[in-house]
Amino acid sequence: MEIILIFIFGKAYRSFEDCLRFKSLSDIKNRKDSDIIPLDTVACPLDSMLLIFLAVAILTFLLNVLFGYYDGFDSSHIYCVVGSAIASVLFLWLLLHCDSRYVLDLKCRRFVYRLTFFGKLCDSVLASFSNVVSIELDSREVGLTASGSWVHYLVVVKNDLTRVTISRSTYSKNDLVETGQLIADAVKCPFHDGNCIKKLRIMGL
Repeated sequence: MEIILIFIFGKAYRSFEDCLRFKSLSDIKNRKDSDIIPLDTVACPLDSMLLIFLAVAILTFLLNVLFGYYDGFDSSHIYCVVGSAIASVLFLWLLLHCDSRYVLDLKCRRFVYRLTFFGKLCDSVLASFSNVVSIELDSREVGLTASGSWVHYLVVVKNDLTRVTISRSTYSKNDLVETGQLIADAVKCPFHDGNCIKKLRIMGL
């Protein structure tokens, strides 16, 4: 889904993602004395569904404008342009009122997954701090060539060795290292590099 949005909006979307990540890091630094510390936003089914609908609505709008420009605008083009423009605004508005992220509940000493939609909160407990073994920085190779490229994301490792992703993936791991260390300091557990998942290649390609 992020690939679709980057294709549509280009560097503007990537800059928006970087801005959100810097804000999350700033929140952790500035609110260490608070009982609730929000972490980076993560994808959820509702969030992903709205992103898909928004991308489809924007593409429909652009294609109808393009075809209308070359073929001449008739009533069907106008209806599609107006309808897709209204749908784009609606899905964007819904998306702006949807937020999903993990939070650190320092008072109860636990990780909580929090979904917010139009001010309605839905919380579910991921793990108590005592059940967390470590915070780790996992990496996954996504490149199409032998040289490859890597995305990085933070995970919580629980006592039963299950790994739960608590951040969005990014190509630069510098900010995640600092964020992960701050989270580990709050939880009072180790922070270190985690799994490196390489792409399966055939004959080295």
